[in-house]
Amino acid sequence: SHQCAFYSEEGACLHEYATYSCESKTSGKVMVCGGDVFCLDGECDKAQSGQSNDFAEAVSQLAALAAAALLFVGNFFKMPISEDSLGQRKENTATILLCGTDKDGTRTDTMMLLYVDTVKRQAGLLSLPRDTYTVTDYGASNKLNSAYGRNGGGEEGMEVLFDYVQDTIGYRPDGYVLIELPMLQNLIDLFGGVEYHVPQDMSVGSLSGASVFLQEGLQHLDGEKALALLRFRYGYIDQDLGRQNVQKDFLKACMKQWLTVDNLGKITDVLELFKAESFTDLETKHFLWFGWNLLTIGFGNIYTDT
Repeated sequence: SHQCAFYSEEGACLHEYATYSCESKTSGKVMVCGGDVFCLDGECDKAQSGQSNDFAEAVSQLAALAAAALLFVGNFFKMPISEDSLGQRKENTATILLCGTDKDGTRTDTMMLLYVDTVKRQAGLLSLPRDTYTVTDYGASNKLNSAYGRNGGGEEGMEVLFDYVQDTIGYRPDGYVLIELPMLQNLIDLFGGVEYHVPQDMSVGSLSGASVFLQEGLQHLDGEKALALLRFRYGYIDQDLGRQNVQKDFLKACMKQWLTVDNLGKITDVLELFKAESFTDLETKHFLWFGWNLLTIGFGNIYTDT
């Protein structure tokens, strides 16, 4: 049986579930796999139920499905590539800048580089300290997290921030995503929250002004509680570095729990949320490329650093 999991904006089926039922008892040329016996030549005697295994037919259908999947990946998934790359770029590898603003939406207090290497089959998250000092065109020193707001925000603000990031890391990322706090809260709630081990007791003001109290230990965090966790820093010995480590670990937990086959049906809602409430220069096919590769790489191959 076949069932479409989700569709593109044009109505094309982007992901399809296929279910095959095979007999466990056959005779003839067979293969044993996972405790089941499959007919290899398509001419096995019918089992006691009177139904043929038809494994050869199933293989041909799976091959056709795999070919369709590869065609889909080529048409709908695309790796973002910066038009202003410095020097020779690493093949089949892309890096984007993830930014989260503070409560007033002007300072990018959270900045991470997400890179995916499809050759080595690994990914990484690198935090950029918000207090990194930069030198403006006028010779003044300012913190990296102020570049976006100081230059009017929007596309112009992100371009200036991109320039500073390029000077800091030595190359220009292939794209960016800027997320404000309300959108992040909505995204977390869309996936039903996150299971996360809170490192210590903490109290943080929510977006509504009320205090949110979190106890140390593993717990289920909804959007409001997760924002409290991500904004907390004064209680850590290393303050902002402590917060950065928690933010990276939390984002890794989100990817591990959210990027699953069971959540494929939510892709449309997620893309609509990013389109409506985030600021980005990436297209839908770029988001799909990152999501697909992070899912297939495996979360044991995602590394974090500062």
